[in-house]
Amino acid sequence: MNKLIYSLIAFVGILAMANCSPKTVKNTTSENKNTETVSVEISFGSKPFEEQMDIVRSITTEENTTDGRQIYQTSCGKCHELFQPDSRNIASWMKVMKRMSKEAKLSEQQYKLVSVYLNSQAKS
Repeated sequence: MNKLIYSLIAFVGILAMANCSPKTVKNTTSENKNTETVSVEISFGSKPFEEQMDIVRSITTEENTTDGRQIYQTSCGKCHELFQPDSRNIASWMKVMKRMSKEAKLSEQQYKLVSVYLNSQAKS
């Protein structure tokens, strides 16, 4: 019985890790139907902190903050317990976002919206 329980726990763990794997995009050409897998880099997270903050401030609206909260809850919460947004300052959140956006498979727009939400709630 214990072996069955441990096997089930291992299987669930593997499924959870597979769900949090890095994002890939399939690129198919119409000529020969070859499929190529490439990693997606989010340029927003590579920009200097102040430039990121300027972009976040320029797109901060109530709607974007709400959308960012929903993305944060669904994308980040599917793999681990969520941290309260006011548990970190914005500089700390931006470091977390840079690292975790790949794990959460966020698009660049989703990355920006989550950044808007976290910026609006982060501690001073």
